[in-house]
Amino acid sequence: MPPSTKSRQPTSPGTDISSVAAQPSIDSGILALLAKEMKLSSGKKNKVKNAKMIRAARDQLEKLLSTRSGLLDQTQSQLASYAQEYSTRRAQDLDEIRGLWTAIVQRREALSELLSSEEKTANQLELGREKDSVAHLTQAKADCEEQQRIIEALGQITPF
Repeated sequence: MPPSTKSRQPTSPGTDISSVAAQPSIDSGILALLAKEMKLSSGKKNKVKNAKMIRAARDQLEKLLSTRSGLLDQTQSQLASYAQEYSTRRAQDLDEIRGLWTAIVQRREALSELLSSEEKTANQLELGREKDSVAHLTQAKADCEEQQRIIEALGQITPF
C-alpha cells in the first residue's frame, strides 16, 4: 500500500526543516501500518522460503532414502546369495565328510575281517605246529629212552 500524500505538505526551499519535523504527522500511523505490512510480508516471505527449504530438504531426503533403500536391498540380496552359497557349499562339504567317514568305516571293517581271518589261520597253523612238535618230541623222547636202554644193555656186557 503506497504511502498517503494527504498529510504531507511539500516543503518549499524557504521552509524551515524544524517546522516540518514539529508538524503533527499522520505518517507515524502509516509507518506503523507499513511496518506491520512489511512484517507480514516478511513473515509470508519467510514462510514461503521455509516451505521451499522444507520441500527441497524433503526431496533431497526422499532421494537419499531411495538411494539408500536401493543399496540396502542390493546388500540384502547379496547377503542372501552369500548365505545360499554358504549353505550349499556347507552341505557339499558335509556330504563329502560323510562319504569319507563311510569309506573309513568300510575299510576298518574290511581290515578287521582280514585280521580276524589271519588270526584264525595263524592259530590253526600254531595248533598244527604244536601237534607236530608234541609228536616229534614224543618220538625224540622215545628214541632217547631207547638209546639209554641200549647203553645200559651194552654196559652189562663184559668185554672179553
